[in-house]
Amino acid sequence: MKGLTSFCVLVAGIVATGCYDKGDSSSSNIPLLRTHFIGMTQVIQGTNASKLKEVWALPASQDVRKQALDKIAAAPFQLWQKSFPNGAQDNPKLIRPLLDDLVSSECFIELNGSGAKYDSVIAVNLDEQRARLWNTNLWQTSLAWKFPTPKAVEGTTGWETHGNGITLQFQQQKNWVLVGWSAGKLKAITSLAESVAKSGRPVPASKGAILQFDADFPALSHYNPLIAKFKLPVSQFVISPHRDGESLRTEGKFSLPQPLNWKFEPWVIPTDRIGDPLVSFTLAQGIDPILKAIPGFSDLGLETTPTQVCGWSEGSATFKSFWCFPQPNASNVVRKIVPRIEGFLKHYFEQPPGGLVYATNRSQILWERLPVMMPSVQAAVAGGRECLLVSLVPSADRGKPVPPELMRQFVGRKDLCYYDWEITEARLAQSKVLYQVVDMMHLRTLAPTNAPSLNWFNQAGPKLGNTVTEVTLSGPNELRWVRKSHLGLTGFELATLLRWVDSSAFPLGYQPTPSIRNANSQKAKR
Repeated sequence: MKGLTSFCVLVAGIVATGCYDKGDSSSSNIPLLRTHFIGMTQVIQGTNASKLKEVWALPASQDVRKQALDKIAAAPFQLWQKSFPNGAQDNPKLIRPLLDDLVSSECFIELNGSGAKYDSVIAVNLDEQRARLWNTNLWQTSLAWKFPTPKAVEGTTGWETHGNGITLQFQQQKNWVLVGWSAGKLKAITSLAESVAKSGRPVPASKGAILQFDADFPALSHYNPLIAKFKLPVSQFVISPHRDGESLRTEGKFSLPQPLNWKFEPWVIPTDRIGDPLVSFTLAQGIDPILKAIPGFSDLGLETTPTQVCGWSEGSATFKSFWCFPQPNASNVVRKIVPRIEGFLKHYFEQPPGGLVYATNRSQILWERLPVMMPSVQAAVAGGRECLLVSLVPSADRGKPVPPELMRQFVGRKDLCYYDWEITEARLAQSKVLYQVVDMMHLRTLAPTNAPSLNWFNQAGPKLGNTVTEVTLSGPNELRWVRKSHLGLTGFELATLLRWVDSSAFPLGYQPTPSIRNANSQKAKR
């Protein structure tokens, strides 16, 4: 279910939460969001993407899907209720079955913001029975939200209602249902209806792609604080079946507001420390702006911000994950940040657990007395250069070189700014446990053992193989990325998505489980 299909859930969530009642400043010539998905019915009927289909059919995938869509169905009223007249009623049961169609059927969605008077449209390919359901449920939803009684639209098979400054229109054209809304003229739905009348389709058929997606995330951030938090650029990508028959191929680009001013530098790879068996390997350059944006990073007072990192994870233990950052005068840097580390941690923990120890003979800071792991920062030498070695458990000095076949993937490629390979099954399991340990450190309630997300980890994880991601500089303001995977996402991305779906604030935000400390404090006050 995950990856491609969970992304469809995300799109459905954005549609459900809408783009209304706020201003935006679009940074591109594309809509806020435009997506064309062939639907899981067509994917299942096809001969490719076999891993996606296998995971989609799992009982745990069905449970997570239901959990996510149930929450999304309640989101529109939560978001808009302050704009509705008194007496408006929420009825997510009317919206819920429509979300199933957005995942299973071919659909086209275009959302626009204030600059286009919110003129937006959804087109869904449906049989007569499902089309009638959309007609009935949307009619009843508009009445529950205190819109005036809909009226027939002359020359169409449909209806229209106007309230709260927005016009909502429903049309059924051949085997397509069209839903449009606007604070001005309904241009988008009118254009698609004309296209269906002429060609039988609102947009051209997809040529081999499963999903096409364009988003102006800087403009979308005005409507969703969760999107604003990540500061994503204008993004476009296409997901297609890979030629191997079981995988997916993702191709996309990020359009940046300013030039990167990045120049390739030789990779620093600590081959004397990397050990077998590897379950992931990552290289990244031009990372200094990302590091500087991390809350609390500037408090560490580094005179030189690292510009590249080499990371890896070993399969012999859950927390054998390491990151090597080239850093001049690494021993002095470690010594200087010792008194500042606790302040950095307080950006993430009100009361940092465990304790910090500075081992002067090894130029190493250890974070002791934590559940399962012992993070550390250590001065080291890699590739003849001084570096900071960050790890979740203390590093061993011995290891095997990077396998030659892995080195061949990036050596000599001066446009490559990011490379990541992983065994997704292993990284998914590591990410799950890492999140659980973070919850322990915050004294949060852990998810029950029968939670849909945990069942999904157990059922889907063993079916997942390699994921490879490459990001290259394709222009001063443009990054191109390519990924081969079974589900479209990495292990950590899948674990994060599941954690978001589990959150009580999904899909409008993120809220971790409550802290036991806070609960005990409330009991003491009572």
